[in-house]
Amino acid sequence: MAEAIVTEFAKGILGNLITLVTDQIGLAWGFKDELTRLRDSVEMVQAVLADAEKRQVGEESVRLWLQRLEKVAYDADDVLDELAYELLRRKVEIRNQMKRKDNINHERRLSIQYGGIVSKIPLSNDHVQRMRTLVSENAMFGNILSDFKCLRVLKLFCRISELSDSIGCLVHLRLLHISWADIEELPNSITKLYNLQTLRLEDCYRLRELPKDLKNLVNLRHMHVDRHYKYQPLKDMGNLKCLRTLSFFIVGQDAGEQIKELGCLNQLSGELDIRRLENVRDQEEARSANLAIKAKMNQVTFYWSLYAERKVNHCNDEEVLEGLCPHQNLKSLKIDGFSGKKFPSWMSSHFDYLIQINLEYCENCEQVPTFGHLPCLKALEIKGMDDVTCIGVEFYGMRSDVLFPALRTLTFWGMKKLVEWKDALEVTSARVVFPCLEELTIKNVNNCEQLKGAPCHFPFLQKLTIKNVNNTALERIISNLTTLKSADICRVSGHTFALGQLFYTSIQSLWIYDCGELSYIWDTSQPLISLEELTIHDCPKLRCFPRIQGLRYLDIYECGFEVLTQLQLCTSLSELYIRACPDLKSLPDLGELCFLTRLEIQNCRNITRLPEGPFKCLKRLEIGGYCEELDVFPSLNNFIQHSHTTLQYLRLRGWAKLNSLPGEIQQFTALETLVIDDFDGIETLPEWLGNLSFLKGLYIYDCKNLMYLPTTTTRLIKLEELHILRCFKLEERCAKGSGEEWFKIAHIPSMLM
Repeated sequence: MAEAIVTEFAKGILGNLITLVTDQIGLAWGFKDELTRLRDSVEMVQAVLADAEKRQVGEESVRLWLQRLEKVAYDADDVLDELAYELLRRKVEIRNQMKRKDNINHERRLSIQYGGIVSKIPLSNDHVQRMRTLVSENAMFGNILSDFKCLRVLKLFCRISELSDSIGCLVHLRLLHISWADIEELPNSITKLYNLQTLRLEDCYRLRELPKDLKNLVNLRHMHVDRHYKYQPLKDMGNLKCLRTLSFFIVGQDAGEQIKELGCLNQLSGELDIRRLENVRDQEEARSANLAIKAKMNQVTFYWSLYAERKVNHCNDEEVLEGLCPHQNLKSLKIDGFSGKKFPSWMSSHFDYLIQINLEYCENCEQVPTFGHLPCLKALEIKGMDDVTCIGVEFYGMRSDVLFPALRTLTFWGMKKLVEWKDALEVTSARVVFPCLEELTIKNVNNCEQLKGAPCHFPFLQKLTIKNVNNTALERIISNLTTLKSADICRVSGHTFALGQLFYTSIQSLWIYDCGELSYIWDTSQPLISLEELTIHDCPKLRCFPRIQGLRYLDIYECGFEVLTQLQLCTSLSELYIRACPDLKSLPDLGELCFLTRLEIQNCRNITRLPEGPFKCLKRLEIGGYCEELDVFPSLNNFIQHSHTTLQYLRLRGWAKLNSLPGEIQQFTALETLVIDDFDGIETLPEWLGNLSFLKGLYIYDCKNLMYLPTTTTRLIKLEELHILRCFKLEERCAKGSGEEWFKIAHIPSMLM
């Protein structure tokens, strides 16, 4: 009777914990995965308890196990009370804050508030881990399993060092799910689970070996092994005639490991990755897999190992791929590492259900296959086909008036010899091409700039990504665009881009990166109406800045601007970042930028003064790294006047001549985060830092002569986090327990040095 009471008590506690954790998963920014694993673990313990209460209480092993569980359950109950109280208190506090309507970003605040609860969760998780230990570790694990011979489902989510051979006694087990297990191999006793129907292994990162006699699991229907497992072939898989799900098959050279083992598995469905295809000798052996009759298989991946990894090299990739023709019900096809010069004839067949195609590192192929006729194809990626010089008629085909009728995304990546991509309407009789294409990506990662010809018919394109192409190809692609919403342009060779037509459309976001010869982008006399986000990085010759009236976000980094006279006309800006612009001598006053919430002006070595402005909404300010001839930091009085009650985050970057912080900082009464960076001339921080009563985070970086913290640091009772990095003198003096400065910071919960 006592054991029954313990079981009911433990089940009640676990049920309460599941409810509590489930409720918090939706709100738990930053630790959602931890809570989810906690809930899954508790559910596993509950399942074992359900079997335990069916056992005879007179059995000694069950009685001892329940007694051990009792103590852990009582401890967990105390933790639950504390955790529930903390959650309730936080909810009330957040609700009261939201009622004040103070314009603070509530999502960020909620994240901060709930972040404090993370320290509570591992405590309760520790108790659950102890409960899991009772059912899943070492000798006790084996004893418990031997008592539950009728168990049908076993889920293990714990980090166990080994699995007991006692698992083989679960002769009625139907489902075995092992996750996050710290194991290198599974015990051979698993091969005795003759009634097992589902085997699932997930996130077992060290797992290198599966039992060799899996062929004994003649009732196995589903075998899920995640992609962390990439090792030895499995033996005699052809014996598993009931198998419906097989996540991968590694082809070996020995008997029982060859690809013909797949030929017997006629019920296979879903997804299958076939690896090490270099071990297949010829087309006849490839056909023995009988993929063409597997109508329920909808996703196939063909992998050849890299040349450096191949133990054999039959130089027969073309024959092998020809023999691997899948069923025409296929929905997804991926070919990776194929070294032939041409693709098989079946790739031009009518795969009317094909939705996605990925061709990766087929480096010797000289032509892309014909795909334009596929009626359901939505995503096409061609990557690393280095020998293709032209994409022409063979890509589109000649069978239809509408080419690529359903394609949504198209990617060409790493085609370093590509010179021309022909327009379908110029080389075929088709009337329409790419009628549904929304995303186009062209990235030649090997710095190829030879692509000069490209199509110009993309009637519904919304997102464009271009990298390492010639400006003539870019101009051609964008010449007729009217629906584009975002563009990412990187390393385009040539001095100018003819983007004028592009910006009179509906474009909202533009990124321009690493265009070293770019001197101007568009006619600055014409205003841009729809653009809301503009990022320009690494364009050292860029001089002119345009009028952009509706711009909300502007990020400029390492550009050649000397002045930004049009900046004050961007009256809708809420975020402005200007960094590492060595030629920038001055900034206009920003008196019209009433909505600015974030401002960063850093590492502009010719700047001597900060811009004027209302800054009534400013919450985040990052400034510094200016003219090294200045003996003092530029005045912050204008920011103090308008932002002293709104600014929450301040980062100051100094330079060699400065030997003090600007005293105006203490007037930012709402400051929660202060970052001090590169003040090499400072030996001690000022006492007035203790006046920043709302400070939660203090971060001090690269102040090599700093030795002393203010004694008033002890007054910063809300300070939760202190980082001191690359400040070697101060780090030594702040050594825990022994440093001269330790008593000033001992009260801070989190420190990094």
